[in-house]
Amino acid sequence: MEIKNIKKRDGSLQSFDIAKIEHAILMALKETNEGSEPDAQKVAAKVHQNTVSMCVQAGTAESSDPQSQKCINGYPTVEEVQDIVEASLMELGYFETAKAYIIYRNERKKMREPDIFRKRPNLKPYEYPELYEYVDAVRHSYWVHTEFNFTGDVQNFHVNVNDV
Repeated sequence: MEIKNIKKRDGSLQSFDIAKIEHAILMALKETNEGSEPDAQKVAAKVHQNTVSMCVQAGTAESSDPQSQKCINGYPTVEEVQDIVEASLMELGYFETAKAYIIYRNERKKMREPDIFRKRPNLKPYEYPELYEYVDAVRHSYWVHTEFNFTGDVQNFHVNVNDV
């Protein structure tokens, strides 16, 4: 089996390029001084092998198996591949690099999360698109004359209300 695409975090598909994974591993190995380019190639080959294995297992697994939720339609996700990179680094004995890689991933995850209290020099109008949905929901939560016919109430008011 050959992996042709990878599913990005936004749901889009991009071509699967093992060279990008190898480059990320090389940067991590250089950061911790645990290895060089041949080591990165070895880890990347292990990652590729494990990714293909995961997709093959997911394709043959029963629907009740939690592994079948991985590699849907033969496309691994970025998160799944990064999990495999972590496991491969540890499996091959690059523990410091694996630790640094895990910490880096966690920092990047925190940066991707929306934070409405973070100070920022300018406001981007589409930084929080979910707020637009909230505003629309609030706007549509009121009864207005176009949604509810108040004619009977107005007539009742004019007929039944007296000075008392």
